[in-house]
Amino acid sequence: MERLTLRQFIESALGGRSKAPAPATSPARPTPTGTRRVTAKNASPFVNRGMAVQRRSERIPDVWVTNQRGERKRFRSDLVEGRKMMLGFIYTRCEGICPLTTHNMRRVHELLEDEFDAGLQMISLSLDPKRDSVKDLAEYARQHRAELPGWDFVVAANEEETTALRRAVGAYEIDPVLDQDITQHSGVLIFGNDRTDRWMGLGAGSEPEIIAKSFIRTTREGAIARLSRDSGPGVPLAAQKLNARMRAKHEDPACDAGALVRQAVTTKP
Repeated sequence: MERLTLRQFIESALGGRSKAPAPATSPARPTPTGTRRVTAKNASPFVNRGMAVQRRSERIPDVWVTNQRGERKRFRSDLVEGRKMMLGFIYTRCEGICPLTTHNMRRVHELLEDEFDAGLQMISLSLDPKRDSVKDLAEYARQHRAELPGWDFVVAANEEETTALRRAVGAYEIDPVLDQDITQHSGVLIFGNDRTDRWMGLGAGSEPEIIAKSFIRTTREGAIARLSRDSGPGVPLAAQKLNARMRAKHEDPACDAGALVRQAVTTKP
């Protein structure tokens, strides 16, 4: 009688060769009609025109604000959508970082003057809508030599809308008590390009040349040569001028950040 191996005996008892059960598979999830899965490759609205991809700017409430010239504008529609922009936070009675923020933004404005021809928008948002009037904003801009094209000092209608704008761009404190104290507000500049949906935040006290170069790198559209190059194909004109300025190491006594903070600031009651 033929001797069976244990495996052969089990197989014969089961009526043939044993087969491992097929692994259970999860049913495929149906894809909603008219939508596409967003991936790292297709997420950029600039590269994929026509795709219904939510941009970061769509989180920003489109509230009415008034600038230093008394003009009413929609914050997102008029100042952010489809633009390169830079946003800083101030209030006219501020004796802390606000003067330095405004000073550095003015110097960045000088360094990026060619960008304004392409629609760059600078925004200084007041954090004190209860007290900052259009007249206050106009005087503040005049005192800081910031009456420049493409730069709006704006105030929202109330604290709720101001807080909504801050929180939409991430400029808030986790501690709610600290967050409501405007003397402790975030000293940050937020800038980006809504067309490419690329954004960055940098300390408002950073060197203006560093802010400007970071802005160019973040907001560029398409590949460009190394920003450290002085000139050549692919190097933006703003970057060429910035490199020349940094190379010259221009010394401007008015740019002493410490002196700026120490200087007397007219305090309104």
